[in-house]
Amino acid sequence: MRKTHALWRLGAILAMALLGTALVSGSAMAQSATATFQVQANVPDLCNISATNMDFATYDPLSATDDDDGQSTVTINCTPGTAYDVGLDNGLLGTRQLDNGTDLLNYELYQDATRLTVWGNTVGTDTQGGTFVAGPPVNYSVYGRIPALQTINSTGTYADTVTAEVFF
Repeated sequence: MRKTHALWRLGAILAMALLGTALVSGSAMAQSATATFQVQANVPDLCNISATNMDFATYDPLSATDDDDGQSTVTINCTPGTAYDVGLDNGLLGTRQLDNGTDLLNYELYQDATRLTVWGNTVGTDTQGGTFVAGPPVNYSVYGRIPALQTINSTGTYADTVTAEVFF
């Protein structure tokens, strides 16, 4: 019995020791300290560009009056607030000529359906642009023309590759 009583006393002492530790710890946790930190993200000016092909279909070199017209679309999508300009280069030969390997066929690209304003690649001179606003992508129509009565020496497919570029 003495052994049981001694164990009971030992248990009570341990319980009081644990309770005292909890009380001391609890009072230490009543205090606090703080720190601040910044959260940030960088949203850069970004633009994507795509374009559809332009097909002049069949050019009639014997027609005295009919220019051959075509159209394509350049589409851009930018981060809202980004200032941009869209330009078109002069094609692979640097002269806006369709090539079939041995012969050339002149053409031009325009900003307007009346085909009066040539579309180039010099920002602020012959490009189109603005400041992108939130919303859907912006489409620009490209109007092409092959002038009538060009002299050609061979039949076949005439082609060129134009690069559309967005400057931002």
